[in-house]
Amino acid sequence: MRHADLLWRAGLVVGALGCALLGGPALTTGVLALLALVCVVQRLARQRALGALDAGLVLGGGVLVTLVLVGLVLGLTPGGLDRTGWSVGVAVAAALGLLVSALLPRPAAHGVSHGVSHGGAWAVARSAPWAVVAVAAVVVAVTVSARSMDDADRSPLQMSFGQVRGNDVQVVVSASARTGPLELRTQLGGTQVSYPLFTVRPGTSTTQSLTLPATGRYRITVNYVDQPQPLRTLILDR
Repeated sequence: MRHADLLWRAGLVVGALGCALLGGPALTTGVLALLALVCVVQRLARQRALGALDAGLVLGGGVLVTLVLVGLVLGLTPGGLDRTGWSVGVAVAAALGLLVSALLPRPAAHGVSHGVSHGGAWAVARSAPWAVVAVAAVVVAVTVSARSMDDADRSPLQMSFGQVRGNDVQVVVSASARTGPLELRTQLGGTQVSYPLFTVRPGTSTTQSLTLPATGRYRITVNYVDQPQPLRTLILDR
């Protein structure tokens, strides 16, 4: 079957997307998404028809560049980079690569000449995806760098106590730029409690109410979602 290699790769992409969106095991979903990406990039590399060395370099470089781009793009989204988002992002990238592979013409047989114009058009067509990837990588890198410089110029996120009455404690979080979604977490000994997500608007403060029924030393942190490293930490002895 002429398009058999295209169909089974499409099946891998659909399987990875379905597993990710239906909440399948993180390891299974990640492996499927990565396998789909590798198979798609391998097909694109083979279509260049420039030899085994070129195919190997394109395969390794294409997979690595795609993973970096997916991570950078997810890092710029409100949801951040998590296991499900990473799997979905890699599967979507594989689907786009498969579409490009399906649209590219098949390489001409060796030793057969179809004229200068046809050869030039084929060279441009097979090089276009890599040019797009290179431009996208540069644009994303410049965007991330610019945002990082902007963030460095902004006032840091502030976290302080409000009213403390018995078991009820108020935590005030403020920032000069829109920040979030954030998550407050309290830890007493080995017990950790997470509170609903919230977002701080530019130049404003948000007050979150906590209930701390037990006595002891509480460690209260504000974190980005799915990131263990806290942005700010407060200690409260009750």
